Amino acid sequence: MKTDYFLKLVIIGLFSASMIEYVHGSDYSSITTILNHYKNEIVTIKDLDAEVKEAFLNVEQRRNPGIVIADFDGDGKEDVALLTKEQKSNALTLRFFLCKKRCKGVKSIDLGVFYGIQLITPIKKGEVVEPTKSLPAPPGIKPVRLSNTAVHFGVYGKTSIAYFWEKEKQDFVSIATSD
Repeated sequence: MKTDYFLKLVIIGLFSASMIEYVHGSDYSSITTILNHYKNEIVTIKDLDAEVKEAFLNVEQRRNPGIVIADFDGDGKEDVALLTKEQKSNALTLRFFLCKKRCKGVKSIDLGVFYGIQLITPIKKGEVVEPTKSLPAPPGIKPVRLSNTAVHFGVYGKTSIAYFWEKEKQDFVSIATSD
């Protein structure tokens, strides 16, 4: 029991320390161009641990665990989020691209090291995301009904974070949703 609590604290501490955000800024002609550029870095089914792979395939049979394509900012055009890992260091990054006539990298979030249990999935427009009740929420964090599709970053069986576009801030924001 103490070990589980300690493990949660360690994981939360690692997330807090390693989540360095920065604007990526790259410009691409299309989502296809982005996918081609990152094709060797995108987390795929073969990268997942066996248990995670099985659970993912039971729900998301035709989707890649490292790609979410949806309209994140409500402009009617598809955007893309990628979960990538560097081949040499296994450094994990969540990348967001908003597309109009071209696709622009608007946010990259360093998530630490890839262990085979991390993936991204979409959260449908209209769903409510709520902060986890196991930790005190930062001031002002309340449940949010999504205006657009969001991205769920999950560390299988451990924690999850919802990333969604906040129109007023013109930025992706996050809520830790479970542990």
